[in-house]
Amino acid sequence: MLSNFHPAAVKEKVEEKLPPEEEIVGIGAGTVLRVFSIGPNKARANIAGVVVTRGVIDRRHKVRVLRPNSDGESTVVFDGKNIRMTVLKRPLQSFFPRLGLFSSLKKFKKDVTEIKKGEECGVGFAGFGGVQEKDLIECYRVNLRKRYQALDQIT
Repeated sequence: MLSNFHPAAVKEKVEEKLPPEEEIVGIGAGTVLRVFSIGPNKARANIAGVVVTRGVIDRRHKVRVLRPNSDGESTVVFDGKNIRMTVLKRPLQSFFPRLGLFSSLKKFKKDVTEIKKGEECGVGFAGFGGVQEKDLIECYRVNLRKRYQALDQIT
């Protein structure tokens, strides 16, 4: 049946069905020096006091929080993707559309868009309040690229 189709046409049809390839590009990183708890009791939020150690932390991009282990490795504790509501069994993105992003980025009580290497800032996270001292903050963007299938893998 497939002998009637040209291999290039088959390849084109397969490539149309492939999901795009995600490439994560790191933009900046920082270390949590101190955690501040602000606001009234019911609306209390944790704000991380961060020093930028590499690149730029930009509030327009996504963020993830990594926690160093005793063996020198780091575990992702927040990236906006792996957190689920336990009662409703739905991803938190349906409740917090900005999940995985900064809820606030401040320098000396002034809202800012980006913080450069060597500077300190206050960071709040949308949908996450479990940040701890010595956590690593990584700012990144996701580039989507069209995925191509090798012709010899199809035939």
